[in-house]
Amino acid sequence: GTVWNVQIINKAGKKLFLKNGRKAGLFHLIGTGPVEEPVAIAEGYSTAASIHMATGWPVVVGIDAGNLPPVAVAVRGMFPDAVIIISSDDDSDTPGHPGLTKATQAASLVGAAVCIPNLKGVQRG
Repeated sequence: GTVWNVQIINKAGKKLFLKNGRKAGLFHLIGTGPVEEPVAIAEGYSTAASIHMATGWPVVVGIDAGNLPPVAVAVRGMFPDAVIIISSDDDSDTPGHPGLTKATQAASLVGAAVCIPNLKGVQRG
């Protein structure tokens, strides 16, 4: 119920946060907590909203790849018995593939599954 930070995306697509604002381990929840449903964690809002619309599951917006591990730990604390699925961004064109790397790291911390979109053949931009 507390706003700790705000993400702003400028016209060039650069993501900015409030100076000195907290980010690590913070997230936004779309939907409600699980009863018998899995909980998904996604990097960005649009991915999280798409997953929620397609499944009806509660989905946590992790803000960015680097925040996935602390967010996964927080979500596991909130929902100790839930199946957690971490959705990685497809950033295979970025050196080190940070989306998949951090999603895999987060999953190993909390016993979660990782899914990554298959965008082969999909036109981008």
